[in-house]
Amino acid sequence: MPERREHGTMKTPALVALCATLLLPLPGRASDVLRTYTHAMLAYAPQNFSALRGIEKQRESYRITYGIARAHAKGCASCSIVDEFSWPHHAENWYLNDEWTVPKSWSHEKTASYIVAQLTPSLVGFDRATSGSKEYPTYRWRNAKTKLWVQVDTYNGGFSTRIGHDLAQPLHTLHEATLDEIDALRDAVSNFVKLGVEAGPTDFTSLRGGGKRDDLGQMAYPLTVSFGSSLTECSVRDLTENVLKLDSFSPNWTLECSTTPMVASPKALEAQVLQAVAAALPGGFSTTTGDDLGLNDYRWDDTSTNVAVDIGSLAGLFLPKGLAQVRIGIVHFTH
Repeated sequence: MPERREHGTMKTPALVALCATLLLPLPGRASDVLRTYTHAMLAYAPQNFSALRGIEKQRESYRITYGIARAHAKGCASCSIVDEFSWPHHAENWYLNDEWTVPKSWSHEKTASYIVAQLTPSLVGFDRATSGSKEYPTYRWRNAKTKLWVQVDTYNGGFSTRIGHDLAQPLHTLHEATLDEIDALRDAVSNFVKLGVEAGPTDFTSLRGGGKRDDLGQMAYPLTVSFGSSLTECSVRDLTENVLKLDSFSPNWTLECSTTPMVASPKALEAQVLQAVAAALPGGFSTTTGDDLGLNDYRWDDTSTNVAVDIGSLAGLFLPKGLAQVRIGIVHFTH
C-alpha cells in the first residue's frame, strides 16, 4: 500500500465532489478516473469507511450491508459498504462496493486493459492475481503488510470494484458446520421431500399461507409449516401464468427452500443431502443427468413432478469461498 500521506485524508466536501465526478458512466470520465477514485477510497478503508457509512440495509448470516451516508448518496448512488465476517481461512473485512459502466463500443479486452493500466502501476506494494474466465476475468490487488486490497470483477458492459481492508482481529466469527448441524440438515431435507411431493398435486395448499404478487406479477406464498432451523428461506410460487412471455413454458407450482450460508464445502454437505432425498422419494422417480439438469446439481423426475437440488453450482456463484448453501425445490406441473 502507498503511504497514507500519498492518499491524503480527503475532507468530506471534497469527497462529495469527487464522487459526483467519478461515478458517472465512463464515456464522460477523465482517463485516470479509476486510479484517482481507488486511491481516494483506499484512504477510508482502514477506518472501515466510517465517514461514508450510512444506515444498515441488510443483515445476513455472514455479512452486514450498509448504505452510503446521505451526504454522499447523490454522488455515490450505486455504492454500498459491507462488513463480511470471519470464518476459517477468511478474515473479517470491510469493503466499499461500486458498479461501473463502459462505452458500448468497448470490447471485454479493452475493458480489461483499461483496468490493469489504471491500477497496476499506481498500487505500489500490492501483489496482483487474476482469476475467473479469460473473457471476463477478476483482478485482485493486495498489500499483505497493510491488509488493504482492491478487487475488480468484469462483466458484459462494465465492472464492479471492491476496495477493502482485512481486520487484524475479527469482531464477528462464524464456526464450521458441525456434524450435528449437517445431520439436522439431512433430516430437514427428508421432511421437505416427503411433505412437498405429497402436497404438490394440490398446489401445495396444505403448506402455504396467504400470498401476494411479487414484482414480476407472480403469486408468492409463505409457508405455514417449518422444516426446522436448517431450511429457513422457503416459499411457494404460483407459476401457472406465463407472465414473462417465455417461448418454452410449462405451468407449474413450485416449493423452494434454502439454507442460510454455512461454513462448509459443498462436498461436506452432499452425501447427507443426497441420502435424505433418496430415502424420502416415493416410487416412480428416476434420476436425471446431463444437459437436462440445467442449473441444478441433481434432479429426480416422475411424470408430473421434479425434485431438484443445488449444493454448489449456482449458489456458489454468489458466495465467498469457504461458504456453502443448499437450495432444494419441488416443481409440480399442472398439465
